Amino acid sequence: MMMVGKLELMNPPTIEHFLIVDSLDTAFKAEIKRCSSPWLCFRESGVRTGRNKSRLTDLCVVTVEQARELLNASAVFQSPPLLIVEVVSPESVKRDYRHKRSEYAALEVPEYWIVDPLKAKVSVLLLEDGFYEETVFTGT
Repeated sequence: MMMVGKLELMNPPTIEHFLIVDSLDTAFKAEIKRCSSPWLCFRESGVRTGRNKSRLTDLCVVTVEQARELLNASAVFQSPPLLIVEVVSPESVKRDYRHKRSEYAALEVPEYWIVDPLKAKVSVLLLEDGFYEETVFTGT
């Protein structure tokens, strides 16, 4: 069976983007270890969002079991991660706030963070009854 999809051409992220992702990745891994949670944090792993559609996440947290299922396969999670984090860049505003938000809700990702350095805010979206309830944090 041949999979048909559409590749989107995107500019590489900025250094600021990489630093934010690295900082969050380090913090998540430290907290997962501190709590002895059976979770793993990955950068740029795929998440299946439709029959012929996948997204590459900036960060996602999954269960060890979800990772075990893909140990020797392409890192595209078929089941929803526990948490997805996207860092906004100038060309991804609409994609991160609108498209991914609806795709991740439809996939039933329980928690989705939109980290927006352009507006110095973090939107934490928690899934409730199929829709995200949003809490916005600004400043430091």
